[in-house]
Amino acid sequence: MGSEAEREEPRRAAVEQGIAGAGRTPKGAARSWRSRGCAVMGSREGVAKIAARRVGMTVDAYKARVDAGEKWCTACKAWHSIASFTSDAYRGDGLSAVCTNARAARSKDRTKVVNWRGWNATARSGDAYQARRRITYLVHGNIIPVPNTLPCFDCGHVFDGDKKSKHEYDHYLGYSADHQLDVQPVCRPCHIKRTLERDEYSHAENRRRDELGRFVE
Repeated sequence: MGSEAEREEPRRAAVEQGIAGAGRTPKGAARSWRSRGCAVMGSREGVAKIAARRVGMTVDAYKARVDAGEKWCTACKAWHSIASFTSDAYRGDGLSAVCTNARAARSKDRTKVVNWRGWNATARSGDAYQARRRITYLVHGNIIPVPNTLPCFDCGHVFDGDKKSKHEYDHYLGYSADHQLDVQPVCRPCHIKRTLERDEYSHAENRRRDELGRFVE
């Protein structure tokens, strides 16, 4: 049967094993989101090692940058002051991974999607309203540049902010269905001069308009 001490030893070992394993999730059992997050996130040291490896520098150099109040921007691939980043509660350091300048540039370069179903309509010859709307659609969608950013095709004028001489797109081949997208950037004085030479003002007075105010053949 053995002595009392020999019989007590297995019980003591079982109790110690139970204390050491307290809080552990049994194999195959589901873990909570906190335990899963801790298991994936790892220690701060591990996170710093991974971040330093992605940037391509040593852990000590990476920590020195962070301690100096800087943060690596994943968009422009450069270090910036933490003041250049907006807050993001979902990230570990509470800051966004992209600096404000890179975010603004990305937003500016992104093509703006304009929901205008008129673009899919059949092009109508002589419809100046439709032709101008198509050009406006392309400008707003960043598909073609804003006319003010281009020099005047006739006189070479560069827009300086004066509204009286702002630049516009001119349908120099007319408003036929085949040439609705054929335009040239010109300043307003040159645009008026072109219109007078084509005698479009007097011609417009004799043309009929539909119920929407658009010219019809």
